[in-house]
Amino acid sequence: SRVGLRIDSHVLGGDATGYLEADFLGNAPNGLLTTSNSNTMRLRLFWFDWRRDKVEFLGGQTWSLLTPNRKGLSAFPSDLFYSQNIDTNYQAGLSWTRAAEFRFIYHPTNNVTAGLAIENPEQYVGGGVKFPDALSSALTSQFGNGGSANNSPNLHPDIIAKVAFDGAPGGHAAHFEIGGIYRTFQDFIPAAGASAASYSGSKNYASGGGGEVNGSIEAAKNFRLIGTSFFGAGIGRYIQGLAPDLVVKPDGEIS
Repeated sequence: SRVGLRIDSHVLGGDATGYLEADFLGNAPNGLLTTSNSNTMRLRLFWFDWRRDKVEFLGGQTWSLLTPNRKGLSAFPSDLFYSQNIDTNYQAGLSWTRAAEFRFIYHPTNNVTAGLAIENPEQYVGGGVKFPDALSSALTSQFGNGGSANNSPNLHPDIIAKVAFDGAPGGHAAHFEIGGIYRTFQDFIPAAGASAASYSGSKNYASGGGGEVNGSIEAAKNFRLIGTSFFGAGIGRYIQGLAPDLVVKPDGEIS
């Protein structure tokens, strides 16, 4: 079962919407921050949106700005593209998260939408990365592995930008979008004989990110062609955690 609530109002000269969506498929305590917040009961979506003229602001937990859209950069589930499988999974290869974020949207025309978001980060390695033996005890708690510990020392939120184009060429609906993400990772290597709590040691940094090009077109009435792509380095978390974001070299350097 899924529960939902939507409230619409007029606030400060603009249109305001509050949206809530929850279900009972949470899996606490594991996997809380890998791709979606999975506490029980599971808070899928919980956000507030305000739009006035060409300017729009959204804050709360929602689908990532990277998630392919069907219409503009709307956060409503009906305006997003994700598969509606019978079970609760999504197609492998779909880029998405449901995380806390702040999003600023600008509507220069009725057909063009541009957005910038800062989203909750998580430097993720899953179960497929083996740390160097000499550094394993120091590094294990610094990266998300899909477990119950949520203490990754993320340097800053993930930064995502996206532009969408909507139109009706030839009388058929069409949507195209281009987006990108920037991320930064860090780890801390304690000095010989020191613990991480002593702050004596060295830090390593690495940047990651990627881009996407997505589109859909109504080739005929009630028949749509949809294509999505996602490419880059350090973005495994955004494909359902099917791959790690990074590995760590023997000297602690992040790659």
